[in-house]
Amino acid sequence: MKIKQIKLINFRNLENVELNFINNINIIIGGNGAGKTNILEAVYLNSLTKSFRANNDIELIKFNKDFLTIKTTIKENSYSEKVLYNIDKISKKIYLNSNKITKLSEYIGKYPVVISTPEDVLMIKTSPSNRRDVLNISICQFNKEYFKTLNEYNKLLKLRNDYLKRILVNSNSDMKYFEIITNKLIEKAIYIYIERNKYINSINSYLGSIFEHICLNKNLILKYSPNVDITEYDDESISKILHKKFKRDFNKEISLGMTISGPHRDDFNFYLDNKDMKFYSSEGQKKMAVISYKLAEMKLFQEQEDKKPIILLDDLFSELDIKNKNRLVKYIPEDLQVIITSNDLKGINKSIRDNAKIFKIKDSEVRVINNGKSN
Repeated sequence: MKIKQIKLINFRNLENVELNFINNINIIIGGNGAGKTNILEAVYLNSLTKSFRANNDIELIKFNKDFLTIKTTIKENSYSEKVLYNIDKISKKIYLNSNKITKLSEYIGKYPVVISTPEDVLMIKTSPSNRRDVLNISICQFNKEYFKTLNEYNKLLKLRNDYLKRILVNSNSDMKYFEIITNKLIEKAIYIYIERNKYINSINSYLGSIFEHICLNKNLILKYSPNVDITEYDDESISKILHKKFKRDFNKEISLGMTISGPHRDDFNFYLDNKDMKFYSSEGQKKMAVISYKLAEMKLFQEQEDKKPIILLDDLFSELDIKNKNRLVKYIPEDLQVIITSNDLKGINKSIRDNAKIFKIKDSEVRVINNGKSN
């Protein structure tokens, strides 16, 4: 899959720009605040229907404008598809080949992306909720059923929490109904636990060798830390554990008015040489660990899902030394489309520059300064 063309109207600071990408490396250069990352954000939104920066779609609309439009032409093997986004201050509408998308679960994952940004290092340094978000977005691109199940789980979780608060106020609440909610929640939780464990094991099958290629140290792994003590990842074992946990914690959950066990409290962490990188690693090691995770995700798409994701690298070259920059770009297979943003071209290998299509953005206008070579 490759993006052939993207046109942005009233997207953040970009009033009307059009970019025609080549099939392999595309580089967008420009000063801070020029709008480089906005272009990556639009590509990401096109794939996952949400921004990686904004919590609300309205934030994406250019100041003093009432709407935004994204038009994307995507080349898939021998044919092309057109995606249209219309977002105003009331609604968001997505069209695929003029047909309105009504179920996001059927769309997300169709055009996969892998993105790396300077803020990714926060995945190691901040709260478990941030890491869960990263994990969920990754798995949703691979697994439509996971997306559907996760949404159902979150709805049931809210319903159960509301009912726990009701029980605290009224001890005569319908406990049979509460039991039905709990059983359905457990059913969804089991699936989420199993899929998360499966995904992290798959990532680990690539992670160590990638980190070794980039940093000459292969002892990097992800460790999944589910909220409950799971030793066997099968339906029956997890079901027994959760039923027992909910029964034991019932009074505590009523007093708190919230569900204290389940995948909504999970975590996963990076370990280097068997040490938690949150506490025992340099900033440079953290950055390279997260980049290695993104590259492992890329390999997973390619080799296990037979998909070719678009690789988005935001301001990557300002974060790495020259050796790591060029080593990283060369690691990405030539048949993948890559879109890179950078302040300038300093430190980028000449062979990469010569083959890349290079765009320069200034004053919200985009022009091509090198046409590159498309494979």
